[in-house]
Amino acid sequence: MPATLHGSQAWPSDGIMPAAPRHPDEPMNSAQTLGALHNLHGMMNALLQQIPTDRLLLRPQPDIPSLGWQFGRAMYLETYLIDEKVVGDDNLSRRVRHLFAHDVTPTPSLEAQLPPSEHLLNWALDIQDRHLTLLANPGQLPAHPWLEDGWLTAYLVQAHGRAYEDMLACLAAHALNDPTADYRPSNILEPGPVCPSITELSQGHYRIGARDGVVFDNELPTQMVELSNYRIAEQPISNAAWLAFMADDGYATSAWWDEEG
Repeated sequence: MPATLHGSQAWPSDGIMPAAPRHPDEPMNSAQTLGALHNLHGMMNALLQQIPTDRLLLRPQPDIPSLGWQFGRAMYLETYLIDEKVVGDDNLSRRVRHLFAHDVTPTPSLEAQLPPSEHLLNWALDIQDRHLTLLANPGQLPAHPWLEDGWLTAYLVQAHGRAYEDMLACLAAHALNDPTADYRPSNILEPGPVCPSITELSQGHYRIGARDGVVFDNELPTQMVELSNYRIAEQPISNAAWLAFMADDGYATSAWWDEEG
């Protein structure tokens, strides 16, 4: 679990990352991608403001880093990529590297070194405003492969999206620890029909992975794999459909399970 949470953001290597496909008629950083980054900034900031002060640096479970640390790690990643790797200025990232670097494993004693939420938020707001301005005006940045076709902006949207999900999970775990909370649902979930659209794929060789574009390191390189025949639902199974499976004693029906479970 700790590796999933504090390692969920992929870190570009110090070398040249694959650039996104060129689209000459599109701006280097589209308004849509910059808008998504701006929205993610606001969403993460809102979570930081939502959590009570006494829980900011408190772990909801031993293997879940505090929300304050997760927020700081996301902002460090952005500073590391833009200021240190693109601009060549490590003044800000160097000062907090011992807290948030990609090879740092968070511990309660390390998280206790973080500042209060107000200071953490002000630090982040300054970083976010400055970076959005730079990414919207790439002429203010030195030439760098990561800036080609808006690759860096899109990468940050992916990374911050994952960070936001981790922060939400942290808040949810805190809520479950509250003995005074009322978790009675207002709308009771009822079993629903299990009628997924099924697609059958034939046995053969298939290419997996990505050749270019905005991708994480574990999606490279492309490779050929051999697959047997299989069927797959075209949409995810809904909670209502899974509840119907449970109500039909699906867990105890051996026909649906192999020896490994």
